[in-house]
Amino acid sequence: MLKELVKYRFKQYIKTSKVAMPLLALVAVQYVLYTMIPVGVVESFVLSSIYVFLIMVWVSLGVSELEDPVSEQIMILRIQSEGKFYFSQILFLAALSAAAAFLSVLAPVFINLVNHNQVFTRSLIPADIISSYLLLWASAFLGSSLGGFFPARIMKDRKSAILLTILITIISVAKGSILDTLPLPAILLCFIPPMSEVFTIFGLDEYFQIGKVVLGVVVLFGYGCVMVVIKIRLLIKNKF
Repeated sequence: MLKELVKYRFKQYIKTSKVAMPLLALVAVQYVLYTMIPVGVVESFVLSSIYVFLIMVWVSLGVSELEDPVSEQIMILRIQSEGKFYFSQILFLAALSAAAAFLSVLAPVFINLVNHNQVFTRSLIPADIISSYLLLWASAFLGSSLGGFFPARIMKDRKSAILLTILITIISVAKGSILDTLPLPAILLCFIPPMSEVFTIFGLDEYFQIGKVVLGVVVLFGYGCVMVVIKIRLLIKNKF
């Protein structure tokens, strides 16, 4: 049943025009990042994770706008489970995030092969591909969780929901710079997605270190899962 629900969401999304622009943006980002050669391996993939995060916020906002209360009620009544219906949303966004991460790893690997291994400042090793994919997937999932955090049933004013999402997105990426000029209460920072922490974790490393990769992936995926759980609880509480 979950598999069919996820397939249904994919078909619904693919039929719209909302998939084209984010896909073009993802391709454009990869082209710009990996044509100014040579680039550092860790540095370029960390930067790519930020762009993937931003693009998936955009994608998830588009997916949220497609949600129709009447269709949701019919689907929930048909499958007799709110939990399965909302869990299928998580799987759908996780699958979209995995696809975005795959493209973001495949593109530089392909460009590097075409350019006779001249794109990066050193040769790629299997650990680079695995680590970068996990980091990109976690970043994309966090972006998708943030983009869909304020659906119409939780925040009916759609303009305010979009503006608030954009504001949180900007702060999450530029948190370090903002704190240097405008110190914010520590309690407030707990509610801001930790994308800027990715720069802090990896710094100027030349190679991916397994401990840092695990830490980054757990933090990003964990925060995204917390956001998803909170959203689902609010949706279940706020009946149609």
